[in-house]
Amino acid sequence: MLYDDLELDRVTHKAHRGGARLDLTPQEFQLLEFLMLNPERVVRRTELLEKVWDLNFDPVSNVVDVHVGHL
Repeated sequence: MLYDDLELDRVTHKAHRGGARLDLTPQEFQLLEFLMLNPERVVRRTELLEKVWDLNFDPVSNVVDVHVGHL
């Protein structure tokens, strides 16, 4: 998958930006993959929790914020 200078290899689970390799955790990779599959649209926190974490929405959880911040 390619978006601008961001490349994601869904087979090898490797990501590169501007040719430099990104060291991502498995969860960060899944998050990035989901966001790249949904470009140019706003994705709600609840949707990320359901699709990436398979969790019901917890209004006090900051797990999405932390992982997005790392990306």
